[in-house]
Amino acid sequence: MLLPKAGFRGLVMLDAGQRSVYNNKRPIETPKDMVGLKLRVPESQVIVDTFNTLGASPTPMPVGEIYNGLQQGVIDGAENAPLFVDKMKHDEVSKYFSETNHFLIPDFLIISLVTWKKLPPDVQKIIQETSVEMQQWEFEAWDKAESQSVAELQAHGMKINKVDVASFREAVQPVYKKYADKIDASILQQIRDTK
Repeated sequence: MLLPKAGFRGLVMLDAGQRSVYNNKRPIETPKDMVGLKLRVPESQVIVDTFNTLGASPTPMPVGEIYNGLQQGVIDGAENAPLFVDKMKHDEVSKYFSETNHFLIPDFLIISLVTWKKLPPDVQKIIQETSVEMQQWEFEAWDKAESQSVAELQAHGMKINKVDVASFREAVQPVYKKYADKIDASILQQIRDTK
């Protein structure tokens, strides 16, 4: 995989939530509802391409500028996990949270391969086992915190709605095709198999 080539060993993957769209204009139920929305996105070409394909106007901007951007109408909305929206208080300046769940961008616990190889096998084993225990704890803590955040967003008046995920999956097929030759086919299939 990529981590060893870069000099790292992956210990575990951690949950960072599924990203969804929130905005001031309307609830998002199908890809057609995305057309014309100016949405803050991270500086990622895949994410920009995805939102362009959906008909939105993706606008990269630093995280710290989202609140003012929403408040001043510079952007119509953004995309992130409910926990982020709650903790950043974006519900104060945004009305609709639509559970598009369009990206799952996990965090990873990694260690330098140079450091890992210097450790005795028994210490490596302890680190790996503890990492797996921590991963389970983090998954449970994330689920609890995210449920609390969804409740907070609703309590503050944000309207939360489900979407037709299948229609989004179909609408972004051109993005899969664009990157098909840049991503190992087995990894791409694993991505497609996660639903």
